[in-house]
Amino acid sequence: MDGFVRPRRLAMPGAGLEVWQMGCNAGVFRRGSGSLIIGGPEAALLERAGIAPGSVEAVLCTHHDRMAAPGLPELETAGARVTAPADEAALFREARSFRRGGGWRVHGYSFHPSHRVFAVDAPPIAEVRPGDAFEWRGVRFKVLPGAGPTGGGVAYLAEAEGLRVAFIGDMMCGHGRLREFHSLQGSRPLPDGGRMMEYHGFGERCGDLLQSLEAVIECGPDLLVPSFGAVVTHPAEAVALLRRRIEAAMAAYHATTSACWYFAGMRPEWPIDRSEGEARLRALPGWVREVAPTSRLILAPDGRALLIDCAGQAADAIAALLADGAIRSVDCLWVTHYHDDHVERVNEARTRFGCAITAHHTLQGILEAPEAYLMPCLDPTPIPVDRVTNHGEAWEWRGFRLTAMDFPGQTALDAALLVERDGDRVLFVGDSLTPGGLDDYCALNRNLLGAGRGMDACLRTLASLPCPTLLVNQHCPGAFAFTPREVAALRAGLRTRRARFRELLAWDDPNYGLDAQWVRLEPYHRTVRAGERLTWEVLVQNHSAGPSVGRVRLRDVSGSTDGLPLSAEGRCEARCTVMGDAPREPGVHAALIDLVWNGRYLPAVAEAVVEVL
Repeated sequence: MDGFVRPRRLAMPGAGLEVWQMGCNAGVFRRGSGSLIIGGPEAALLERAGIAPGSVEAVLCTHHDRMAAPGLPELETAGARVTAPADEAALFREARSFRRGGGWRVHGYSFHPSHRVFAVDAPPIAEVRPGDAFEWRGVRFKVLPGAGPTGGGVAYLAEAEGLRVAFIGDMMCGHGRLREFHSLQGSRPLPDGGRMMEYHGFGERCGDLLQSLEAVIECGPDLLVPSFGAVVTHPAEAVALLRRRIEAAMAAYHATTSACWYFAGMRPEWPIDRSEGEARLRALPGWVREVAPTSRLILAPDGRALLIDCAGQAADAIAALLADGAIRSVDCLWVTHYHDDHVERVNEARTRFGCAITAHHTLQGILEAPEAYLMPCLDPTPIPVDRVTNHGEAWEWRGFRLTAMDFPGQTALDAALLVERDGDRVLFVGDSLTPGGLDDYCALNRNLLGAGRGMDACLRTLASLPCPTLLVNQHCPGAFAFTPREVAALRAGLRTRRARFRELLAWDDPNYGLDAQWVRLEPYHRTVRAGERLTWEVLVQNHSAGPSVGRVRLRDVSGSTDGLPLSAEGRCEARCTVMGDAPREPGVHAALIDLVWNGRYLPAVAEAVVEVL
């Protein structure tokens, strides 16, 4: 720990309260020989603050996130009385159980609770809910709402010697800004009584967050102490500014999102009238067949076919066409992206129809080794790829000209296939575009903002193609097309969105707060023997415009590192290798890494999961 990062005293607000920072913030009340801590600081911070772990009588946790309390398990072991939100207490008690079974890892359409649980159990002794009150050595505490980034978080209003300080967890990061936005992915009620999945709910937890903060402000705090960032000295002003920035960012998002197509009428921003998008609808050429909700067939004059994706009833529909003689064979299957509702029957199609699997270079890794990744909608079955294509690679197939293209739209791991014949051009875009706009409503898919990145890269590719080029999203019947002016308007909308999120997020580039996987370990998940030597690649996406430097350290498995260097020039990934030994005891274990990036310390920022036989 020494030398990797040094703790510093962030503020001395008075009333016997100190705020210390080592990545995350820790509030410290000292009374006599004992102390109470809000947060869960690591041993190095306690040492610098002159606090013996055994003298910590109580630890208050605002929400369940190991990054906000990286030293909590050690404090609990040393005898501190841990208090946690009642609605999230099970995650503290049963961190190991959370990872059993793989439900958090595969077929993921919900993201709360977060996978950022502790590596070991840290069972709380006390559980609190909004409205509760208690006292510790003359310091009075009131428990306030804290839902937002997590579903059951709380805030603590501490009052001593006339000073009122609210500890607000991850609801803010400094004055009027947020540390990350992807944690605000949420669900929404549907008119029929059901709920829209969190997968589709970009920013849907913003309302909960702002409502919680307003409840805090009503109590008149003098200061706000977030889990990360500076102490907020003007609380009401900061919350009002945060509200304006969130509203501006979400308005920019709603101006271009396809949610208005899929969920028309569910929000004021999504009018029930879809006529503007419907005007973009076009008929498909006769050589494209809709064989299943997420699969399409390209049919050559001689009856041979090329299949786009295979899931649901697609394999059975193809088998029926073969049996009826409507098609002679399936020569090839092209994969647009890795999501389970597009690939769950690809291996079956290979076996039943003898077709080769073709996928873009952006997809090969996640298709062939899905366990190495933590991404939404992941199908756990490996899919061997017979042919890997690169951007711009073109080839002829039975009178068609095919061109593979990078297309990091709905997910960072997407591709598009341009199919041309007799003057018709059809671009199969997976789920990246609809007649209503951009399918980037799930931040966990790694939808990046910026010129030539994410959806802007897709629109730039589209702008380079002759007009009209028909677009096919397999969730939308038929085809659709955008005019050059509409493509330019969408790109302008993305520029506005990036500017608004840059104001909102407490980073030099907003993608750090939007990209849940900008720091990751590969492979993410594996099954090993007890004591086996393990190697991981640490990948850190440099979202900053200039060079970036950092250090990474492995923790919580046998064989730790002491600050391996990282550096990246331009917008590329920095990489290094860390190694450790698998635990000796059977079960599910987590290896965590700490990262210092451009001087910013992020404790327990990413994980890999090891199942020991």
